[in-house]
Amino acid sequence: METSNEVSQSKEEVPVVAKRPRIPPFFISPKGDWRQLVALAKLIAPSFQSQMSGRFLKVTVADDVDYRALSHWLESSGVEFKSFMLKQDRPVKVVLRGLPFNTEPEDIKTEIEAEGFKVLKISQMKNYRTKAPMPLFYLQIQNGADAAKIYDFTELFGTRIEVKPFDRGNKVNQCWRCQGWFHSSEVCHLPPRCVKCAGPHSAKDCTLPFEAPMIREIARDIQGHSHDQWEKHFEALSPIDNTLWRKSSLLRKPFQHIPPLKGALGSIAITPIEKAEVIADSLQEQYEPNHVVGRELFDQRIHDEVTNFINTPHVQEIEPTTPMEVLSYVQRFKPRKSAGLDQIYNRMIKNLPLKFLLFITLLINQLFKNNYFPNSWKTAVVVPNLKPEKDSALPSNYRPISLLSCLSKVYEFVLLQRLNQHCTAANFIIPQQCGFRPKCSTVHQLLRVTELIHSGFAKHEVTGILFLDIAKAFDKIWHDGLLIKLIRLDFPPPDQVHS
Repeated sequence: METSNEVSQSKEEVPVVAKRPRIPPFFISPKGDWRQLVALAKLIAPSFQSQMSGRFLKVTVADDVDYRALSHWLESSGVEFKSFMLKQDRPVKVVLRGLPFNTEPEDIKTEIEAEGFKVLKISQMKNYRTKAPMPLFYLQIQNGADAAKIYDFTELFGTRIEVKPFDRGNKVNQCWRCQGWFHSSEVCHLPPRCVKCAGPHSAKDCTLPFEAPMIREIARDIQGHSHDQWEKHFEALSPIDNTLWRKSSLLRKPFQHIPPLKGALGSIAITPIEKAEVIADSLQEQYEPNHVVGRELFDQRIHDEVTNFINTPHVQEIEPTTPMEVLSYVQRFKPRKSAGLDQIYNRMIKNLPLKFLLFITLLINQLFKNNYFPNSWKTAVVVPNLKPEKDSALPSNYRPISLLSCLSKVYEFVLLQRLNQHCTAANFIIPQQCGFRPKCSTVHQLLRVTELIHSGFAKHEVTGILFLDIAKAFDKIWHDGLLIKLIRLDFPPPDQVHS
C-alpha cells in the first residue's frame, strides 16, 4: 500500500527541463591562412568547433550568442561562408487568399502592420506559365511571441480572407546568390553566380536577357537528352533479369511527402531543413529519460560509478573472432537492405572475396583489443516514416528508421555472441523469458498461459492475467542504470567498449 507521503510525492509535478536549442552550423570556404582564421574565430566564439565537410570547413557553436557574434565577424571580415538562420529569427511565411487580384500589396502591408505585425516582405504571386497575377499574396512576418496570431486573421478590407502557411511542396531550396542547394540567400556570403550565364555576378547585373535564344536552346537540348536517356533505360528493362518487375514495383509504390510540420512553439516548418530540425527536436524529447523526483543524488552516484569504471583500464580480453564466424553472419545478409552513412551495402559485403573477410576479421579483433567502438558506426541516417492513420502535421507521429553502417552490424553480431555466451554460462535469464532468445517465440508463451488456465480449471480456481505495455521502453531507457547492472553482473568487456 502507498503511504500518505508516497501519495503526496507522486502528485508532485515533474519539473520541465528546458530543451537545448539547436544552433545551425557555418560552412566556411578554407581559403588563404585558414589556421589564423580558426584562431581568431575561437576568440570571437569560445565554443567554436570545426571539422571538414566536403569542400567546406563546418563550424559549430554552443549558443545563439556565439552564433551572432561569429556571424557578424565573418560577414565584416569578408569571409566566404554560408549558414542557416536561427529558429527565432526565421520569418513566418504565409499566403493570404480571398482578396481580388488587383489589390495593392502595399495596402495589405499597411493594414497588417496596423495590427502590430512587422511585415518584412510582401509580393503578389503569379502563374508559373502565363505570369498573370493571381489573388494570392505572399508575406513574411517577423518572428516573435505573437507572430502565430497572423493565422487568426479572417477579415481584411471588409472581405473574408484565409491565411495559410506557405508550402513549397517537395521543391528543394535553392540560393538565389550562389545557386547552391539546401540554403537561402539571407545567410549566404559565397561568391555570387549568375543563373543566366553562370558568371561571377548576380542575375540582376547580367547583361544577357533572360529569354535569350541560347538559353532556350540549351533547355531544349537538356530536355531532349533526358528524354533519350529515359528511352534507353526503359528499352533495357527485361522480365528475364527481373529489372522490369523491379521498376514497376517502384513506380507503384506511393511517394510519401512530408507536409509542413507544427513546431513546439506553434511555428510552422516549411523547408526540408526546418522539417528535419522539428523532427530532431521531437525525437530528442521522446528519447529523454523519465525524470524521477527526489532521485537526483542516486542518479548522480550511479553516473559517477559508471564513469569511474569506464575510465579505469581493464586487462580482461574479449575472445577474438574468426573468419568463419564473420562469414556465417555475412552469408545471412539480406542484399536489398539500405546502407548507412558510409554507403556500403550488404550486397557489396556479400560479394567481397574471402581475402577481404580476413581484413574485416582483423579489424574487429583490433577493435576488441582496444575496447573501442567507432563513432561513425554509431551515426545513423534517420528516415521519418508516418505511423498509420496519424496526423501527418505532427512530428511526434513519425517513426524514425535508423540506417546504420552494415559493417557495424557485423561487429554488433560478434559482440552479441559474447554477451549471450556469458548470460547462458551464468544463467542470468529466467526460463519464462522468450523474447530475443534462440528457439523461443510467442508460441511458447501462449502454451504456457494456456497450461496455467487449464490447470486452474482443473483445480476450480480463477486465473487472472495482467498485461503490461511500457510506453517508449526502449527509447527512454536509463543508460547508466543499464550499464551499472552489466558491471555488477560481471559481464565481459563488451560493457567497456566505448568510443
